[in-house]
Amino acid sequence: MTFGRKGLSANPAPSPNPSAGAVAAPLFNGMQYVGMVSPPGAFLTGLSGPQMCLGPGNARGVRYDMETNEGPGYAFIFPSFASIWLHGEAAPRPQIPTEMIAARVPGYAAGSAALLRG
Repeated sequence: MTFGRKGLSANPAPSPNPSAGAVAAPLFNGMQYVGMVSPPGAFLTGLSGPQMCLGPGNARGVRYDMETNEGPGYAFIFPSFASIWLHGEAAPRPQIPTEMIAARVPGYAAGSAALLRG
């Protein structure tokens, strides 16, 4: 018995990576994880244009413009969570705790802390 999709390539295409100097790989990979676990899921293909922003409780954060397979939107990184908000959606998708991201994406905790320190 065979499981999985038929015709799956033995060498799948690599995930898109941020262009050199655009976004540190741990942050890009962390936000890609956030996109995948935020129902109904979105595959992140690019981040650009970081801007400082304020979140819940006036927490200092960073907002990126993002591109996904579902369309454009914003990616938010705050000290205790990250979230995405696609254009046209009524509200941001669920907040994914920083600890959850850091447990699955090496370097995310240090990268996001350094980013938020400015």
